[in-house]
Amino acid sequence: MEKNELPYWMALAHLAGIHTADKMKILVQCHTRGEQLSDFFKASDEIKTVQYLLDSKLIENINSCIANIPNYAFMAENLQEQGFEMTAIWDREYPNQLKANLKYNAPIFFYSRGDRALFNKPATAIVGSRKSGQVSLDFTRKVAQREVAHGKVIVSGYAKGVDRQALESALQAEGKSIAVLPQGIMTFSSGYKALYKYLVQGKLLIVSYFQPKAGWDVGLAMARNEIIYGMAQDIFVAESDNKGGTWSGVQAGLQRQRKNAQDISIFVRMPDQTEKNANMELIACGAVPVDCEGNVVENKRPLETEDIKRKMIELLTGRELKAQDIAIKLQLDWSKEKLKSFLENMESEGVCKYRRGRSNVYAIKVVEPRLF
Repeated sequence: MEKNELPYWMALAHLAGIHTADKMKILVQCHTRGEQLSDFFKASDEIKTVQYLLDSKLIENINSCIANIPNYAFMAENLQEQGFEMTAIWDREYPNQLKANLKYNAPIFFYSRGDRALFNKPATAIVGSRKSGQVSLDFTRKVAQREVAHGKVIVSGYAKGVDRQALESALQAEGKSIAVLPQGIMTFSSGYKALYKYLVQGKLLIVSYFQPKAGWDVGLAMARNEIIYGMAQDIFVAESDNKGGTWSGVQAGLQRQRKNAQDISIFVRMPDQTEKNANMELIACGAVPVDCEGNVVENKRPLETEDIKRKMIELLTGRELKAQDIAIKLQLDWSKEKLKSFLENMESEGVCKYRRGRSNVYAIKVVEPRLF
């Protein structure tokens, strides 16, 4: 990408009040017309309305960030002087797996330090809770070492617990890793010092798509989880609670794979009976169970799960029920989050959610007969 285009990409990437998918539509139209992004920003409001089909509110929002272009130009130059690189979704270095998985919701712009060739190497993500126990950490180490031996890059989030274990195990096994930050690329100074050797050796790529000077934030940590899942062909879950980033990331991944008619490639460790986590709940939602070595367990779905699904379909055929009513009628001692996730993952079986007044209800979708 030409250097003078970088500020415009940064401006669009960090523009608030516009969805990523809408930003992507603008880029597609620019690409179709053979124009640069700077051409779009400099275009008149009339062109933005007629050719780009933008409404007045969105145009006003876009025009408001034009004044920040000089600041972004200065920041881009500063970043390059410090050894950071910037990758736009048009660039050949951009991760193709992420585009394939997230499509119009993929980030349009990345900041990075390290070997960008890792973006397009076969990758495996290993994820889990920050407070995972030793069993989960041992599982993470074994899976990381095995995947590295098979030539895979390990993708993680560099948080405490499973993320950190995944990255360290990969590097110690002479493998390579991608760390996706929950903060800006310029606020990770202590991490660069600790990982400098691996950066120089080309074994590590550190990535962020947030404002370069953004500090760590819970919301950013949740948002970057989707990127970790999206960059990998396979995802291994060491341990999960029934809420939070790991849980929501697996649910989103399962729904995306079903929607795209893909084989499920999210693998969850089968927990011991003494463990208190939500691993079995994720397996009940459709994730593939694996043993402590990361090997697929033969019985992909417990029989009791299939029995519950059958009973739910019978219960919801010809009627609409709230989630709590379903739990009562089927005598399910499940959390609210587990039940709702289970129901929403039964879309392929015809279960649909409808809004009735102030409540959500579930029912089997009725397919109207057609003459032709």
